[in-house]
Amino acid sequence: MLNYFLNGNTGLQSIVLSLLCLSFSLTALYLLRKIWPLESRQRILDIHGHVFGVIGIIFAVLLGAVAVGSWEKFNRAENLTIKEASSAINIYNSAPGLGKSEAKEVRTFVKHYLEVAIHNEWPQMKKNISPEMNEENITALTKRFTQIEPKTKSQELFIPIVIQQVNYLRMIREERIFLAESALTGAIMQLVFLGGFLTLLACIFLESESSKINSIIFLSILSILIGLVLAAIIGLDHPYQGDISISSRPLESALSYINNADQLEMLTGNSK
Repeated sequence: MLNYFLNGNTGLQSIVLSLLCLSFSLTALYLLRKIWPLESRQRILDIHGHVFGVIGIIFAVLLGAVAVGSWEKFNRAENLTIKEASSAINIYNSAPGLGKSEAKEVRTFVKHYLEVAIHNEWPQMKKNISPEMNEENITALTKRFTQIEPKTKSQELFIPIVIQQVNYLRMIREERIFLAESALTGAIMQLVFLGGFLTLLACIFLESESSKINSIIFLSILSILIGLVLAAIIGLDHPYQGDISISSRPLESALSYINNADQLEMLTGNSK
């Protein structure tokens, strides 16, 4: 059920959470007026308004801390994707220093790595399915380097460089998988939702207008805002799921660059 909600349209998520907060506040308002009519309540003093301001500030601090953490996680995941694409291109461009046959193998592995990441891993992460930690192309590439015996100065220079870049690419991919699997703990989300409902309750208890329309309008605006913020936090906390998700476009651009470079090299070779 949770995965279905996370993979749903962002607008739908916002509507669901806003309606949840709105239905809670309006139902509570109706029941409170039914059980405890305004006529039988004591007069609301100015100090009560300040108390509600303090309650709102405390909830805003809690909500802001969680929102900032989710936003930083989303930016980190986005930067990782860019670094992953850049690292794959660096390995591809460094491969010619290994020799003609070795370079062809390395470039093939890099190309297959990007294809697997784009067409297999990204759809899996979008469905909250964790890819395998061991990636066959990186594993095969690392194994291939153990079999290369440096025969030229160029190979002595480039083999350590490419191995370092391959290890860096592996580290980036592992961090991407860890980020895809991580999420806010249930306790924190419960505190955020509970804080939102308590804020709405405080607003309901401190209402002093005899007009139901004014109270309903004010509560509705506050409820919708809380629902929208909660939807944004949930979306940002799952950077590879839903509409608010990291795109594989940097990897697609890297793959397009490699394909174009291969075609250009093939045309150049044929012309010679």
